[in-house]
Amino acid sequence: MGLDGFIRAASLTELPCVAIGAITAQDAAAIRAGGGSGLAVVRAICNAEDPQTASELLVSAWTVAQ
Repeated sequence: MGLDGFIRAASLTELPCVAIGAITAQDAAAIRAGGGSGLAVVRAICNAEDPQTASELLVSAWTVAQ
């Protein structure tokens, strides 16, 4: 589906849309700005050299996009 597909799907419904799979901190702001209600993130945190920093970057990117 990709980022563009997610944003298109989110624009077609009033239901909350959550992005799942291969989400990075770089995607978080675009997902929120595109109508996303949330993120389901595993790999970006679990595979990070520093999971705490990876988590903080994701939260920061999401928050900035408000």
